Amino acid sequence: SYVNEEERLVFAGWSHGPQETCVTLAESGNYTIQYTHEVLLQVRSQLRAYRSSIWVPRGARTPLKVDAVVVERPGVRYSFEEWTSGESRFSPENTIAPVRPTALEVKWRKEYLLELEGPEGTRLVGFGWHPEGSAVVLKAPLIIPGAGQDERYQFAGWEGVSNPAVEIAGAAQPILTLRMDDTHKIRGHYKKSYLVDVRSPLGVIKTEWVLEGAQLAIEAPPSVEVDANKERITFKGWGGASLGSSAKQTLSVDRPLTINALYDTEYYVKVVSPYGATGDGWYIKGKTATVKVPDNPSSLFFLKKVFAGYAGDAAGLSPAINVPVTGPMTIIASYRSQIELVTLTIALGVLLLVGVAYLASLWLQHRVKAGWKPFG
Repeated sequence: SYVNEEERLVFAGWSHGPQETCVTLAESGNYTIQYTHEVLLQVRSQLRAYRSSIWVPRGARTPLKVDAVVVERPGVRYSFEEWTSGESRFSPENTIAPVRPTALEVKWRKEYLLELEGPEGTRLVGFGWHPEGSAVVLKAPLIIPGAGQDERYQFAGWEGVSNPAVEIAGAAQPILTLRMDDTHKIRGHYKKSYLVDVRSPLGVIKTEWVLEGAQLAIEAPPSVEVDANKERITFKGWGGASLGSSAKQTLSVDRPLTINALYDTEYYVKVVSPYGATGDGWYIKGKTATVKVPDNPSSLFFLKKVFAGYAGDAAGLSPAINVPVTGPMTIIASYRSQIELVTLTIALGVLLLVGVAYLASLWLQHRVKAGWKPFG
């Protein structure tokens, strides 16, 4: 019989032993009907399979048990958290002795699996089961070493590969926060990069990691003055890659590259001459400079200038010389004055004739004045 909606008395037998509800009493005595007082025990759960409502003897220890983990579907599960009452509230196996109608709940934590994919051997932080609604920090190394010191992999971004794919805010960053709203599979995407080392005789022009297939612009100075007006280096090409002769280039990177800007050493050849010269200027080291000055630059009556030879960093008596250029050079052309004898003789002869003619003219004038008549 029911005491109320949540309590009842259940026939348990007769005081003299029989369990049947109907008995025949063969002798006189004190007979009583025995009842078990039962209360209603309700188990509530987010998971339907663990919901129950049972009658249990009042005060009797009643075991309760649930699974520690319940899989709803691949990547989604429920993990046991606690019972709201009982002797072992924080264990999946619990015991309760209700002395009154009791309702208790088993609480679960819904979890989603986050799967991370990346290059073999790469540790990506964030993989595993996470509570629904939790914020999970994803972390990937920015750089992964490659096969050699001049190869490596650079983080390129996160991409969802689950179905449906998740939209990832800030996917280009190696560290980000993801809100767990379902199970997801995410790949850490990496791109191969190569070290490009560009140098010149003066040092490093550019050392840079470049993604495979990317374009890289390089530029070398056309010329660099080492010693003002004496020594310089001039760009002549590139070594280590198939590039043009221009000092400014753009190349596609498909392997590690060590590129050298090649230069010629040039020296300045200075020619000092009062009457001009050819052959001065910049020369590549080891080349030959052809220097030439006037042999007889000028004459003044019977006096003329004659080339006397070279001094300074070169020597020679010929106005035209070939000089190997091994360093900065200053070549000085010297001249001397020379009397032109033929011109001087002619000049003296002319002067003598003029003098004789003049004296003869004076003598003749004197005789005429004295009354002399040459034809009288």
